[in-house]
Amino acid sequence: MRFAGRCQPRRLALAAWLIAAAAQAGAAEPAGSRAAPAAPRPGAAPSAPVAPAAAPGATVLETLAARAGVKTCLRAVRDHAPALSGPPGTQAVVLMMHPVAPDTSAFGVSIERAEPNRVRLLSATFAPTVRGGCDVSYDMVDTWSKSCEDVARQDLRYMQPLPVIGRNVFVLPVGPTNHVYLMPAPGGCVTIGKEVMFPPQ
Repeated sequence: MRFAGRCQPRRLALAAWLIAAAAQAGAAEPAGSRAAPAAPRPGAAPSAPVAPAAAPGATVLETLAARAGVKTCLRAVRDHAPALSGPPGTQAVVLMMHPVAPDTSAFGVSIERAEPNRVRLLSATFAPTVRGGCDVSYDMVDTWSKSCEDVARQDLRYMQPLPVIGRNVFVLPVGPTNHVYLMPAPGGCVTIGKEVMFPPQ
């Protein structure tokens, strides 16, 4: 069991690397350069089901998820990817997938968003549910060169005293499943916006 526990992170890391590498290869391949698939021989066994293709104009996140074999959560990816990824051309995306059953397992997404005057890191998880559809959660990490109190007042428009969850980390309750955590750091503040979203019933 110790051996299996050590190998699993390597498998997941390898899956994430392969997905990122496939995205780079697909982006570099000229349109129309792939040969058409050969027609099946008469009497040949039917091929395995093909993963659904991303919609035209899909985000990088949706394209990677579709290539990795995601089906159940593809609609959730399509619905939330624009807000999670940010403006087109500003993000780098890495997926962490189950190496054998990507469609029936939760998968993780890490997105670097290079925006004017700052870089943001977003981490999200998509998880199929027995209720149908997928639950989605994300954490958005930002750094600020000002105090957490100033970030809350000036940027988040929160004028009330900031409650703490322990001793030093403030929490701004946006909603029951949407919080912003503010953590003092040398020379400024780190904010982590966290939200959990559920499919409509």
